[in-house]
Amino acid sequence: MIALDSSSLIAYLGGEQGTDVDAVELAFEQRQGVLPPVVLSEMLSERRLPLQVRELLLQLPLLEVEEGYWERAGCSGPSCSSVAGGRPWPMPSSRSPAWITTLRS
Repeated sequence: MIALDSSSLIAYLGGEQGTDVDAVELAFEQRQGVLPPVVLSEMLSERRLPLQVRELLLQLPLLEVEEGYWERAGCSGPSCSSVAGGRPWPMPSSRSPAWITTLRS
């Protein structure tokens, strides 16, 4: 299973060249391409999307969303462990609002 991203899918549909386009084509050839729900939503939100492309997108399998999906999707790369300048994310202190402290425990 290969989750397709919107920029690569748009490039593929637009006939562009590139390694990402090659990966999308290979995913389709091997029937391994799936759409994360957010990609389907993003693609379908385009008002000028041709009807044939819309119908194609609706035929593609969706990536099954399991527990923790959105956390993993939103937390990739170094942004998960640090903020600008390489400093670690601040942890709640006794001066933090109660709801932050509650969420931490």
